[in-house]
Amino acid sequence: MTWLKKSETINKELAETETLISSAADDEELRALAVEDLTRLTNEKAALEQKVKELMVPRDVLDSRDIILEIRAGAGGEEAALFASELFRAYTRYAELHGLKMHTLSTSFSEQNGFKEVIAELTGKKRLRHHEI
Repeated sequence: MTWLKKSETINKELAETETLISSAADDEELRALAVEDLTRLTNEKAALEQKVKELMVPRDVLDSRDIILEIRAGAGGEEAALFASELFRAYTRYAELHGLKMHTLSTSFSEQNGFKEVIAELTGKKRLRHHEI
């Protein structure tokens, strides 16, 4: 089912549910079920609208290219180096989970084994759009 047909179906069901709620003033059980259905349909409609917005974002020509990732500790001394190390581990784990390969090109360690600087290349077949990161 295309998103347009799904949208039309949800809007039709929403209208029917709202009519049912207004006409079922005497039957509390039916009204409760209709309110539950209204909540579900409203959430489905919001999710569908979000998906359509995402599909409308134009593809970047650079989406299909490999990237070079540079993380530098910056100001903050040893704490900044340890944070840079944790950040690199997070990117490495993310790459593993998404079937990407992380190749470390250059590293510079601090006294407590944090990174003063790390440079890596991220490669793989799965490409991410900028809003997915």
